Amino acid sequence: MKRILMFLLIIVLSGCTTVWKKSDSKEFVDKSSKFAVYLPEGWMYFPAPKNFGMTKDGVLLDNIFVEMIKFNKELSYTKKRFQSNMLVDELAEVDIDNYQSNGHLTHFEVLDNQVVTLDGKDAYRFVFRYQSSQGLKSKGIVCGVVYNDMLYRIVFIAAEQHYFSLYEKTFESFIQSFRFLQKE
Repeated sequence: MKRILMFLLIIVLSGCTTVWKKSDSKEFVDKSSKFAVYLPEGWMYFPAPKNFGMTKDGVLLDNIFVEMIKFNKELSYTKKRFQSNMLVDELAEVDIDNYQSNGHLTHFEVLDNQVVTLDGKDAYRFVFRYQSSQGLKSKGIVCGVVYNDMLYRIVFIAAEQHYFSLYEKTFESFIQSFRFLQKE
């Protein structure tokens, strides 16, 4: 979560520089991060090493991020760590604990938590809601999948009023198109 907040800060501080690119609904291939995905038309995306972010109406209202996390790495808000030998539901528990331990999110609540398939691999998926310290109520979906000794965390967060329901199907299409470039 700290990396996502840092990424958001970089994006906000970069303003209107040329790092943002507008999606034309074609497949985006990130060879360094070893994944490909179809981007929704009209969204702005910001590729960065080990992170990928995009938004339609601004990162504070709606965003989709792909983050690669090394195992045994210290997380932002919990002492727990992702371990390579964990089961999918155990990885989800660590991720949920990291969100719950974030002091900037109040009234954090998990609405759904299940094991799903992402590009033929078992993955976790949980839906949550929270209120920011500024009072904005947001809702999100997190999917996590292990590939090449890394945890790929794919996150969709949007303002709960209006934006989440507006772009939830867009996120589901994004997830359905997500694939790894090489099979393990």
